[in-house]
Amino acid sequence: MIKKTLQYAWSVRHQFTKYFIVGISGVFLDLATLIFFKEFFGFNATVAVVCNQILMLTYNFILNKYWSFKNKEIPHK
Repeated sequence: MIKKTLQYAWSVRHQFTKYFIVGISGVFLDLATLIFFKEFFGFNATVAVVCNQILMLTYNFILNKYWSFKNKEIPHK
């Protein structure tokens, strides 16, 4: 059981690394875009947070779907 768990963890290490990179970049981009919306566009705090969250959810979803967890199998028809 432990051996199988370790083998699985080793087999998905690249996928986890990509997931981690997307997450960390998302944190920094989240802070930067929030400041950008608030300071440069002059949005009030609520509007800035809503716009920021929509942008960041999209960013994280797309990168995780198409880079971190992309399926290497041939798609079904």
